[in-house]
Amino acid sequence: MNENSYMVKLGWFTPHEIIDASLNQGVIGDIVGYDFFNAQGQHVDTVMNDRVIGLSIDELRKIPCMIAIAAENTKALAMLGALRTGAIDIIATSALNVRTILNMSQ
Repeated sequence: MNENSYMVKLGWFTPHEIIDASLNQGVIGDIVGYDFFNAQGQHVDTVMNDRVIGLSIDELRKIPCMIAIAAENTKALAMLGALRTGAIDIIATSALNVRTILNMSQ
């Protein structure tokens, strides 16, 4: 997550909110702009929560086979955190991301 994210461009969140969540709360990513999490995959309650309607991480965990798609090569840490939430069973991404995630998780 960064202050240039698509969610900021859409006006959902301000750059200040993104920076504050990252620096002060340890947020590294989100799942569908709804639930924010840290590097350990734990939910982080932010001022941005509840502005977007969607399924929570707890609700996503109940889906038998959850597939995530992540294309950006700058999001490996966020992908690792998302995997650690336990809500994702399969992730479709680049070989570079996979190598980076494997190196970070060891």
